Amino acid sequence: MKVKKEYVILVVVIVALVFYLTLQSVNHEPGELPQPARVESADIDRMVVSGQPDGSVELVRKDEKWFIQPQAYPADNVKVKNMANAAAQLTLTALVSESGSYERYGLAEGKRITVDAFRGADTVRRFHIGEPAPTFQHTFVLIDGDSNVYHARGQLKRTFEHTLADLRDKTILDLSRESIGTMTLSKGDRAIELTKKEIAPPADETQEDKAETPSPPPSPKVEWHDAHGQVVAKEEVDALLNGIARLNCDGYLDDTVKDGLGDPRWQITLKDDQGEYTVRVFAPEDETVDKIPAASSATPYPFVLNKSRVENFEKGIDKLLGIETEK
Repeated sequence: MKVKKEYVILVVVIVALVFYLTLQSVNHEPGELPQPARVESADIDRMVVSGQPDGSVELVRKDEKWFIQPQAYPADNVKVKNMANAAAQLTLTALVSESGSYERYGLAEGKRITVDAFRGADTVRRFHIGEPAPTFQHTFVLIDGDSNVYHARGQLKRTFEHTLADLRDKTILDLSRESIGTMTLSKGDRAIELTKKEIAPPADETQEDKAETPSPPPSPKVEWHDAHGQVVAKEEVDALLNGIARLNCDGYLDDTVKDGLGDPRWQITLKDDQGEYTVRVFAPEDETVDKIPAASSATPYPFVLNKSRVENFEKGIDKLLGIETEK
């Protein structure tokens, strides 16, 4: 019994010592470490991230927007800005290993992610990203010109481990629903054009004994009319606009397939003061797939939408076209 108690005490002491040493390592004074030179994220205008699942990705900033090269695909600005910020703010918090052995840290050749950040033609940052550290708040890294393994602040692997598909901007339409004045729907031989009309509320019959501070005028009532002037169900129009006015795709198709998609299964055209925008959805080659091909006048790139989203759009279109009543 006494021996068992001693074993328990020994285990507790060992665990406490390991925990203490870990904290001491993690809280190593940053000033004692070879910190990378200071860089502002706004100065970084090009990044090359290699060691990704699908190879290297080159990102270039033009007019405050990021693009994927060499295709010049618009990139997800939020993700890429996070990458640029992480590269600029790279901070070492602890020296982990001086052994030159990298496998256990995910920093061996073929396992690590390499980041090269540029300002014009000049390299301003080069470092290698390994696995997250056991602290869950740090990442194992190598910095250029130094063979030692360090802890760097943050979950860098999560920030930089993106495929080309992950980094593409999936915004198709980003319109204010209130700005749309006309919507045209077509499916097969059916089509309908809907026009928004704002109906001013009746003039308020003011009374002399009303409060001196006037109430703000009520908002005009919105109605949608068809080409014959008939009012259509506003809630059905709103439901469709809620999904289509701010439309993100669920992925992209190969650029070469755009001309081979055939006739659209259905399409929606929206008009506001700035222009006209069309979304066309096509029948898939295989009805069992869960991604449906689509195209839009707002982008030159064919894309896909999840089947469930397409089915919800189609239900709303059928209602407004009167197709549902014939089933």
